[in-house]
Amino acid sequence: MVSIFSPCKPTSDGRSRRRHWLRAASISASARPRKPIAKPSCRASPLSLFYVPSYDEGARFFRDGLGFEAVEDTDLGQNNRWIVVAPPRRRGATLILAVPADRNQRARIGDQTGGRVGYFLLTNDFQADYKVLRSRADGHEHVA
Repeated sequence: MVSIFSPCKPTSDGRSRRRHWLRAASISASARPRKPIAKPSCRASPLSLFYVPSYDEGARFFRDGLGFEAVEDTDLGQNNRWIVVAPPRRRGATLILAVPADRNQRARIGDQTGGRVGYFLLTNDFQADYKVLRSRADGHEHVA
């Protein structure tokens, strides 16, 4: 099966696209078109989801521990929030902090990429930044 995603489709009610989950339509391999599909109008993936134990703990870790900026923190009701964090001056990936909805998602906290390295921080002075991160670690074992 192949999944086709439409992340850039505007909403009919005028609400922000970012709060709408991607909608996928699956088609079988034999039903795939033979000609290339037209190029999409969106060519960026500006947000990645990052599971955190709680919204407050996750925001605190990224803000106070890593020095990220809070781009947005909106209460969506029913104990849900839309929290977006980014490196200083938004230079790099922007992350959506999400509290897991079930046991399988909760198991991914701290193992976002299944044991692989998936997130990188760039620096001009490793030793200086390492000292700052260690001083901010506050018991977080993943800043070692």
